Parts: sequence; structure tokens; C-alpha cells
Amino acid sequence: MLSLKPVVKMPFQAPPFDWAVHDPTRDWLVLDGVCSDGDVGLLVAILAQENDVPAGASVAETVALLAAVEPLTVDGGLIVRQGDFVLEPSCCGVLSDWRGWDELGQGALTPWMGHGPAPWVDTGGDMAVIYADGGEENERPTDSEHITVSYDAIGAALRAATGDLEAFQSRLEDWLARHAPDNSTFGPRFRDEFVRAPARA
Repeated sequence: MLSLKPVVKMPFQAPPFDWAVHDPTRDWLVLDGVCSDGDVGLLVAILAQENDVPAGASVAETVALLAAVEPLTVDGGLIVRQGDFVLEPSCCGVLSDWRGWDELGQGALTPWMGHGPAPWVDTGGDMAVIYADGGEENERPTDSEHITVSYDAIGAALRAATGDLEAFQSRLEDWLARHAPDNSTFGPRFRDEFVRAPARA
């Protein structure tokens, strides 16, 4: 069964905030409804580190700055799994890239998943083929590891992924209510940037 999991890249070094606990044993922070308080705080710290919040800022200072920073971004995306096939976001992939999978069907553009390697999705046929590399090539070679999946399977996996994001949003809002109760702007900003579904025509 195909699965798509929303993730954020773990930093190489601990974020410079004494309210965040770094976990060097993981490469990815999975965003879902079972995230611990520590993971939610770590996600906020990763955002702060990647968006130039000054080291040592308090939680209240951090979320106030993150609510206003432009653009707000964080390394990540979707981890693709089916059986032994595992595809992680590559360089320059960001969490909001999940929206490129929305309503993916025959003839659609490939979602962006980063480069070095450069995964891509061939949507030329009645089944999608997800390749582990080759997306930067003009002719897009098809000799890299790949899986073939139905568009219905992609849609079902994406609905589960967006459910995970919505569940994480609830965990984030609960964390903010306890750790930054005077801030009412960062939660909606996070939803707009990373959780809200793309507008459809």
C-alpha cells in the first residue's frame, strides 16, 4: 500500500533555544496527531532556526517573529513508501511541496520533491510511475528505482497525509495555547503556509 507521510528535516545541530529538545537519532520529524509536546516544540524551533529567529529567543518571541516572517519555509515534504521502496524529500524540498500531489492525475505535472537525487512522477499513462531520480534530466531517464501506482492510490495516500497535517495542526494549537497563550497569529499562519489545501478551480 502506498503511503505519503508529511515530514520536516531534522537539523544537523540542536536549535539554539533552551525550550527545544533536539533528537539526533532521527533524520525526519513526522507531523501527525501523535506528536509529543517535545516534537511540537522542536518543530517550532526548527522553523525558527530556518527563518532567522535570533538564538535564545523565548517561545513567545519566537512565535511572534514566525507569524510575521516572509517567506515562512521549512525543509521537508512527503516521504513516499510502498513495500521496500522509500523516497525521501531531497535538497530544496519544503513542507508545502505536498500540495503538488493534490488531484494528481494523468497528464499532470510532476510534484516537486527536491534534487540530488531528483525524484519525479511520470503521469503519461493510466498509472503513475514514481521514479527515485532523473527528474532534472531533459529526457527524464527511466532506469532509476521506481514503483507503479494508481492515481486513486495516490489520492487515498494524500488524503491520509492531509489528515496527518490537520491532526498536527490541532497538536500545535494546543501547544501554543499552553506555551504562548497571548499569540493568536502563528497558528493560523502555520495552517495557511503548510496545512491548508490548495484552492481548486
